[in-house]
Amino acid sequence: MDEKRSFKRINYREPVLYRLLFDQPDIGCVGYDISAGGIRCTVNDFIPLGKEIQLTVHLTRDDLVALTGRVVWVKRLAHGENYQVGLRFVETNGIDPIKERLADYIEASKSFS
Repeated sequence: MDEKRSFKRINYREPVLYRLLFDQPDIGCVGYDISAGGIRCTVNDFIPLGKEIQLTVHLTRDDLVALTGRVVWVKRLAHGENYQVGLRFVETNGIDPIKERLADYIEASKSFS
């Protein structure tokens, strides 16, 4: 199987907040793995392919980053009503300091694994 990923992934079992629309409240979910390019999360409700959502990701207890992610795949989990979703972080123009912090976090985490 060919590896399609451009970024190294690490395990990430942390709370993530997401918002489907700007005027809706945040919804909690759990991260599964993360890279500088995206995140896999387990969510309670179906989110359609292509949907852009606002994310708040915990890098540390006190370091939160806000990102926009686009759903690139959805898989219903076998036993239950939950779904796993793959989210690709939406690109911004120029150098993105948030993604740089995320890449630094991932690199630092790799040295502990």
